Amino acid sequence: MELFFLSSQWLPTIFLVLFPILSLSLLLKQRKVKKATNLPPGPPKLPIIGNLHQVGKLNHKSLWKLSQKYGPAMFLQLGQIPTLVISSSQMAKELLKTHDTECCTRPLSVAQEKLTYNYLTLAFCPYNDSWRNMQKIFRMELLSKTRVQSFEYKRKAKITELINYITQASPNPIELSEKALSLTYSVICQIAFNKNYDEIEGSKFKAFVQESMELFGTVATSDIIPWFGGIVDALTGLPQRIEYCHRRFDSFFEKLIEEHLDPTKQKSEQDVIDVMLSLSNDEKAQFNPTKEHIKAVLMVSRGSCFPLFLPFMECYHQPNI
Repeated sequence: MELFFLSSQWLPTIFLVLFPILSLSLLLKQRKVKKATNLPPGPPKLPIIGNLHQVGKLNHKSLWKLSQKYGPAMFLQLGQIPTLVISSSQMAKELLKTHDTECCTRPLSVAQEKLTYNYLTLAFCPYNDSWRNMQKIFRMELLSKTRVQSFEYKRKAKITELINYITQASPNPIELSEKALSLTYSVICQIAFNKNYDEIEGSKFKAFVQESMELFGTVATSDIIPWFGGIVDALTGLPQRIEYCHRRFDSFFEKLIEEHLDPTKQKSEQDVIDVMLSLSNDEKAQFNPTKEHIKAVLMVSRGSCFPLFLPFMECYHQPNI
């Protein structure tokens, strides 16, 4: 979402800076022989930026309007990235079921690469041996039925706190979205770190998470125009934001791992860090995650722990709550 909004803001500047290069590239391209292609139909594209100018801030509406003219399978050139846009449920089913391995890798971005320690976590890892190893860890260890059920009482305790707060606040209005977000963070902190939200300076943690989520959803200009986008990104300060966010979380995760490795500290129960550390020291395991793997899992645990969080819905059916 942020990619096209950012690009549209900088399009005038890009055109002014790239006009001489654009003119030269057009002259050179006239001498090249076009290769025959068998691509789906799509709108005409401009040099360098391709079809970016035709994709507005509301991406889904822009793509829908284009699909009305060019069909359910449409080819777009987003900068230097060739993109196939599917807007038919039947074609999407065919694509995701029959050709799932060819399409299961997310588009790679500068921010995701840095924040996930070179794509070491499951959510952003390309489909390869590393992805398969991490998928087994999540399926058999972190998100297994037994593990999810073991965190049930933590979810219910936090839900109970929220319901009691809402009950006591009545009839005064409350900011429910803010409370729901804090509830999510509290559950995740308990499951991933075995810490209370307040113990890790909740307000700062929340700011860190919000910053990282924004960066995860932002595609740098260098992702779509690799040979020039770095200059635009430097002007916007994006690399500095990514590096600063990475350093803050890396320091935070390093401290958490050191606390879990401390033999003098008593542990009441296992959390995500304990599980990953046990796997890293297991000589019988086929795959031993490194410290970078653990940090990458923790970085994306705000999203990957949502399956651990969702079963809280059952507590609404409990008569004692």
